[in-house]
Amino acid sequence: MIRKISILNLLVTCAGIVNADTYTWSGAAGDNMWGNSQNWTNQNGYYPQSNQDSAVINPGNEVIIWSSTQGYHGATNSIELGAGNTIIFEANDGSSDLKVSAITLGGGAKFELTGTNTIGYNRDFTINYGTFTADSYGQFDVNMTAGTLWTNGKTITLTGNFDTSDLTGSGEIVLYDASGLSYAGGDTTFNVSGITLNTSEKVTAEIITRDNKVAISYQVVPEPATATLSLLALCGLAARRRRK
Repeated sequence: MIRKISILNLLVTCAGIVNADTYTWSGAAGDNMWGNSQNWTNQNGYYPQSNQDSAVINPGNEVIIWSSTQGYHGATNSIELGAGNTIIFEANDGSSDLKVSAITLGGGAKFELTGTNTIGYNRDFTINYGTFTADSYGQFDVNMTAGTLWTNGKTITLTGNFDTSDLTGSGEIVLYDASGLSYAGGDTTFNVSGITLNTSEKVTAEIITRDNKVAISYQVVPEPATATLSLLALCGLAARRRRK
């Protein structure tokens, strides 16, 4: 008996055996273009371009251009951006959608949205900062010179572990910043429950989410002896002023 296989069943079967590809950046073409397959070690004539693909950029000092002039712009499942590298996701020649599900940022790495046209968030996504310090952390930055960021009411989940062991003084760590431009389509929801702040009696820290920006504000609390000496110095200065 000959069984008939419908076109629909055939498509479902074929879709089920499609394997996700992992592409590792080599930069061999020398043009820094994401959409040039020669810049990736997976030499099958392709580059990361679907919701099943993963892109790996090892630690270095690369500035990779992911432009709206390139095909399949924004379509990649996950990106691992190693320390020191930058990806510039630009929309200068048309509107673009960011269709990435997960981005991992090494220390000093930056994923930057830029351009003069519209960029929209196509899905909820996660940004993983790994273990980071006040001196070495990744950043997701939106720095468009024109156009509109369509946040589309998506949820951005931030995860990571803030290491405070070498902290001095006080400061602010900006993890996500889209505060300097107009955005539309529903406010972004930030889920920061996955960020661990390893504080102690010597360090205070808090996560701030406002104006489409996520940052960690921290301060090292002076030790009692230091605080006492500082107070005595202030008292002595006040006394000298009174005598004058």
